[in-house]
Amino acid sequence: MQERHIKLLEGLVLNHPEYPKTDFSRVPWQDAGLVTPCHAVRIRWNESAVRKHCQLSGNQLFVCEAEDTTKGKPLDVREKDALANQVVERTQLKKKRQQLPAKAELAIGMKVQGIIVDVILHPDEEYAKECEEVVTAKLPQYIFL
Repeated sequence: MQERHIKLLEGLVLNHPEYPKTDFSRVPWQDAGLVTPCHAVRIRWNESAVRKHCQLSGNQLFVCEAEDTTKGKPLDVREKDALANQVVERTQLKKKRQQLPAKAELAIGMKVQGIIVDVILHPDEEYAKECEEVVTAKLPQYIFL
């Protein structure tokens, strides 16, 4: 590897002190996506991106907590305890596969495999339209793209 190769790579490092500062609020960076094999980084990026989207658009953030069920029914106390113990064991073994997230954050206008145009919450959910963040106990009935 030659010195010019190292300089070329250094020029690709964001916010390198010898190069102009990257302004993430301007094109082409303002709508940049993240491609990474690192699950934890991707989760944090998505959380930050949806919150930034809500801040800029004024749209509500819907935080949907996961529902653990078995055969379509909520877990009973014994099943919840067994699941909690299983999660602890997997964490201690540094599991090789990733679990589903405990919550999903979404907003109208958010880019997923399309653009979310509407969120219809479960009929049991009540919320004020002027709230910035809505935490739901049940998953949305529909998410329209």
